[in-house]
Amino acid sequence: MKAFYTHTKHLYFIAISVIIAGCFFSACDFESDGMVIPLVTTSTTVTDYSPISVVCSGKVINNRGAAITSYGFCWSSSGIPTIKNGKIEATEMDSLGNFTAKVMGLESKRAYNIRAYAISKKGAGYGKLITVKTTPYSTIDTKPAINVTSTSADCGGDISFDYGLEIFEKGVCWKVGSTPTIEDFSLSFGAETGDYTVTVTGLKPSTTYMVRAYSKCVLGVEYGDLEVFTTLAPPSTK
Repeated sequence: MKAFYTHTKHLYFIAISVIIAGCFFSACDFESDGMVIPLVTTSTTVTDYSPISVVCSGKVINNRGAAITSYGFCWSSSGIPTIKNGKIEATEMDSLGNFTAKVMGLESKRAYNIRAYAISKKGAGYGKLITVKTTPYSTIDTKPAINVTSTSADCGGDISFDYGLEIFEKGVCWKVGSTPTIEDFSLSFGAETGDYTVTVTGLKPSTTYMVRAYSKCVLGVEYGDLEVFTTLAPPSTK
C-alpha cells in the first residue's frame, strides 16, 4: 500500500510538473504562434507586373487588441521571408484593414516569395506565402533565318511588348558553336518595338550559326530564343 501511494504520489508530481511546464511554454509560444500578434492575410491577386516590381495586396484581419505600428510586404528569392529580409512599408490602410504597396528593387525574370506583414507591440504577424515572377525587360522573339546563302542570311526578331521601358537599341547577334550575346558578332536595327529583319553578311560557307534577337533598355539586354541555321556550300567554280 505504501509503495502504491509513493508511486501514485510520484506520478502526481510528474503530472503537475508537466502541466506547469506546459503552461510556461504555451505562454512563450502564445505570442510567437500568432495568438496575440496581428492576424494578417496576403492576397493572391498581384498586379502591375514589371521587370523590377509588382503590386501586392494584404489585409489585417485582427490586430489582437494592439495598435498596428507598421505594415507592408517582405520578400526573398528563396525560403520564407521575414521583415529582416527585403521589405516595403505600405502607407495607407482602409477601414477594413486592406492595404497595397509596390514591391520594388526586384530582378528581371526571377521568382520571389512574398508575404504581407503587420507589426504591433506584440510582434510581427505574417500572411500566407505567395510566389510571383517578374517579367523580362521586353517580350522578344527571334525569327528563323531566311534567304540563307553561303555568306549571308536574313535574320530578325519581333518585340511585342516593352513593359513601359524605352528600348534604345534592337538587333541580332550570332556565333558559331555556342549561344551568342551582343559581345559576340551583332548588328543593330533601330529602337522601336515591332517586327524587324537585318541581313547578316560575312558568314563562312557550310557553317552552322546560332542567332538570337535582342533589345536594349536602361535596365539591360533581353534576348529572344535561339535559332540555328547553316550557310550553303560555296558556289561551284566549274
